[in-house]
Amino acid sequence: MLKKRNILILMMASCSVLILAGFYRAFFVLFLEDLGWSRDTILFFVSLLTLIFLPISLLVIKKIGESKSQRNIFFGATINGILSIILGSLGSLASFSTIFIVKFGQYIGGLMYGAGRSGLFSRKLKKYPQEASALDTVFSPLCTAIGSLAAGLMIGFLGLGFNDLFIFGGLFVIVIAVLGRILMRKESPEQ
Repeated sequence: MLKKRNILILMMASCSVLILAGFYRAFFVLFLEDLGWSRDTILFFVSLLTLIFLPISLLVIKKIGESKSQRNIFFGATINGILSIILGSLGSLASFSTIFIVKFGQYIGGLMYGAGRSGLFSRKLKKYPQEASALDTVFSPLCTAIGSLAAGLMIGFLGLGFNDLFIFGGLFVIVIAVLGRILMRKESPEQ
């Protein structure tokens, strides 16, 4: 029972980050347009971010492989939450370079929790490799879609702005990650 509860806690932390990713997937471009960015600037931003992230991600992957899945999930979630709060707090004061650094950090955090989640699934379900890969494949788009839907409802019905949405999402992820980490330590004091 204890191990199943620990897996559930780790899955909740991972899902919270994917929900936050759904917020960004649905509304990040609109946030940039609200800042006055042109379509060409947005395309350049996304292309540059991807171009720079790709080679650096290879170095990050090496470091991630040296850590436990649990650490990667909680650390990646915390990075994403903090950076989302920073971006939401800066709002219209955020410059191209500030947003670039925040998104770059979120990409690294995403790589960490994603690797941690995949490692957790493959390790805990090693007797059922097909089920592990199916669960890992379905988990990510499902939680991201829930995040996009929730963000749309918060903006549409609660009237939240993009900044508030990103701050709320970051706080949500941090609370889940911190509570999860506390619960895991109470159950497994040796960690």
